[in-house]
Amino acid sequence: MLPIFALMTKQKSIDEKFDALFYRIDQLEKEVDDLKDENKHLKECLVKYENPKNSSNSNMSPSSDFPKQTKTNSLRTSSGKKHGVN
Repeated sequence: MLPIFALMTKQKSIDEKFDALFYRIDQLEKEVDDLKDENKHLKECLVKYENPKNSSNSNMSPSSDFPKQTKTNSLRTSSGKKHGVN
């Protein structure tokens, strides 16, 4: 049978290991929480780059669509000649 001193030393060693493990678990839990927050933020940022909803791909009314970009007018000017005449 082990003497009391040896048992107490072993118990102290076990307690230190448990303390180290609990500390590491706390660190990992904090890291998981930080990563969850970052993931949530990135998902929110990604929404605006994914397929935006409009009346064509959802049940939104056409009046809620963003204004479409208008085509630029041609830079060509009229020559003053009649059409079809050389």
